[in-house]
Amino acid sequence: MNTNRFSQSDSQRFVNIFITRKISHERVGRILAGVSVIFTVILALLIHPLFYIGLAGIGINLVQSGITNQCLIKDLLIKLGFPGEADFPSKNSADMVKPKEIQKDLNLSVI
Repeated sequence: MNTNRFSQSDSQRFVNIFITRKISHERVGRILAGVSVIFTVILALLIHPLFYIGLAGIGINLVQSGITNQCLIKDLLIKLGFPGEADFPSKNSADMVKPKEIQKDLNLSVI
């Protein structure tokens, strides 16, 4: 009996929604950090001021990940299948390579 509520296809479907909207793991990580800060401030204001310690933890994590370039959330999002910024072509790039050009360069059959 499968005790997991979400199947692999459910999580992949969720990731595909973000990919089709061109949201990379960097953007999702920044969104999660912002939501965490807002949620922690609300908890500190409404429930108890000790929740401000959570803000310090979020800040320390952001500084640490900025210095070392290692982030647990980023690694988790990559494992879930979120692409990076480099995986999306730039809109202003004059030298964007199209898939058919890549196939021609690699001597693959073009459909």
